[in-house]
Amino acid sequence: MNRTVSKALHFAGATVFCSVLAIGAGAATQNQAAKHTTRTSNGYNDETSIRTAAETSMSQIDLGKLAEEKATDPEVKKFAQQMAEEHSKLKEELKQLGSSEHINMPTSVARKDADSHRQLQKESGAGFDKSYTSQVASELAKQIGEFKRGASATTKPALKEFYERNQSTLENELQQARQLSSRGR
Repeated sequence: MNRTVSKALHFAGATVFCSVLAIGAGAATQNQAAKHTTRTSNGYNDETSIRTAAETSMSQIDLGKLAEEKATDPEVKKFAQQMAEEHSKLKEELKQLGSSEHINMPTSVARKDADSHRQLQKESGAGFDKSYTSQVASELAKQIGEFKRGASATTKPALKEFYERNQSTLENELQQARQLSSRGR
């Protein structure tokens, strides 16, 4: 065989080999990405759900710490402490779930929540207590909705179990927040 033809065949073979490797790597990357962004027909996404739940828990922790300092009603202070403790536990569980799914977890509360926390810091006395419990109730109602949606839409048993197991805790917190909020009327 001619040396030029031999080099051409070698080059062609190397090109085909590299192309196959690139296609395989691309498919593996797509499969890895699909693992985290699998969406159901209703638009549900495990990663977004876990991140949203973690942000909401971080918000509840921050609000709880703020209320522990500023609340005037001892029952509101006690509730705030309970919220900070329970949502710290939820955040840790979510962190573990996120880690097992290779999801980058949020490190701070959402911007809209941080803005509303700053507004709340400006209040004092019974007005603070009322605003705090109302804000907590609103956030909990959203979080419960996210947990219900997550439990019904996810295909991952660990995530489904987490959502279902913690819904009753969130519902009890919501009931307490509403009761405390209505006391100030």
